[in-house]
Amino acid sequence: MNNTETLTTIKSRRLPKYVQLAEKLRRDILDGKFKIGECVPSQERLVNQHKVALTTVRQAVEVLQNEGLLKSVHGKGIFVQDASAYEKSAKAACEYKIGFLFAGSSLNSHFNHLVQLDIQKYTHNSGINIVFDTYFTGQQGEEQHITQWSEGLNGVILMGYIDDNLLNILRKNVKHFVVIGGTICSNEEGLSKITLDYKSAVLQAAGFFAGFGHKHIVGVVCTDTTLPVLCQEFDAGLKAASQEADVCTEMLGYTTGNMNELVNNIRNMPQQPTAMVSLGTEHSYRLMAQMVTSGLKVPEHISMIAIGDKRLTHGFTPKLTCISVQSEYVAQMTVEAVVRAVKSNICTFQEVPGVLSLGETCIPFKK
Repeated sequence: MNNTETLTTIKSRRLPKYVQLAEKLRRDILDGKFKIGECVPSQERLVNQHKVALTTVRQAVEVLQNEGLLKSVHGKGIFVQDASAYEKSAKAACEYKIGFLFAGSSLNSHFNHLVQLDIQKYTHNSGINIVFDTYFTGQQGEEQHITQWSEGLNGVILMGYIDDNLLNILRKNVKHFVVIGGTICSNEEGLSKITLDYKSAVLQAAGFFAGFGHKHIVGVVCTDTTLPVLCQEFDAGLKAASQEADVCTEMLGYTTGNMNELVNNIRNMPQQPTAMVSLGTEHSYRLMAQMVTSGLKVPEHISMIAIGDKRLTHGFTPKLTCISVQSEYVAQMTVEAVVRAVKSNICTFQEVPGVLSLGETCIPFKK
């Protein structure tokens, strides 16, 4: 079975909109509604037809391009390819059947969706069948559903808010797990872990600021969308920076509903900071907008470095300087880790390095 065909077979469950749209278009192609060589509706028309965002359409099209069902021709449109290769791949023997599970609010994370798309791309025609699903703590029927879903899986990739109950459910049928993110400690038995080295990322950002003469740096984290363990690692990086980079640091938390309060707190500090490290690309853009509304400008009054995936800066202005986490690299590491665990029963802990990417938002010198 093809590794992406099973992503949307569970009709009754909440799935990302681009996955639902990809399934609809895939079925139309395989049923002959669109003929080989025919141009499918434009992305703008698909937006209007299905009442979704342009980003959703682009992600759905990318899924079908990865499968070989669609091909984009610059300036002409998106065309249907011969589906015989896809159908042959779907009938090919599957060496590994791996589950990919979004847990809790991680379903709404754009970075998590990028990782999923890149895992699909990396495993296409590889003999690895990726089976997608979601899990919501405390929702009725979840335990029974996840138990049935995990039957026959060689391993499971986990992203999001993972609790002991979920692990106990999965362990009824599955032995090998790879956790993406800082949700589970590295010495947890039977788990591999892929995570960003948040401490080093914050140190890198603070060291960069220090090189430009900045002495007072605040780290900001949205606490209702960030796992507590990640907040702890973020804070540890700030504390290490205060010693190694000889700067003054402090960490401020906020929720999605009180960003305005955070900005006011920064404005009213006795010693106003000149630099900020913000966790999450999208949060950083919203925070910049709130700062401008309150009279604080980036970078004139306060410089900013975001920690997140550089691809999520596309379409936003100004472009942020960020510690970029490459989802393609995370995807490759994750697939290799789960296959290694299945083959050799060896669990690994790997930290993804963040790469400083300079954007249009410059970092001015401070005396």
